Amino acid sequence: MPVAYRFKDYTEKDYCIQYAQLNLQYKFLEQLQALVSAVKITEEHTLKEGYAVLLIQFAEKRVQLRHFLSKELDDATKYYSEVEKSIDNANSAVVLVAVSDMKELQEAYPSYFLNASEFIQSLQDFNDTCKAKHYI
Repeated sequence: MPVAYRFKDYTEKDYCIQYAQLNLQYKFLEQLQALVSAVKITEEHTLKEGYAVLLIQFAEKRVQLRHFLSKELDDATKYYSEVEKSIDNANSAVVLVAVSDMKELQEAYPSYFLNASEFIQSLQDFNDTCKAKHYI
């Protein structure tokens, strides 16, 4: 398998340490797990036309959804702004989407909404291997 020149001399231990440092800094594994939850929530809820505010909490791998009817755009925007001001952007994210737009996005870009479970499981397996070998 081809390896980028900068990593040509890396050992398995080096890869483990690099992975652990980056995951600690960026929390990408937690973010991926939370985003998968967000996608599942949008797929599981049959929402009427309107707006949805999704609060994604990465560390807890939890997503909260609040729905607003089409005529409640001002309320949805106000709620979104309040939540955005109250969260820690390193550990949470909030998005406001039009429900019809979400359905259209899923139809236009189905690969974006695919379940990332296999990729996440591979990252977890790699992490477990690194820990088992006492590299991290």
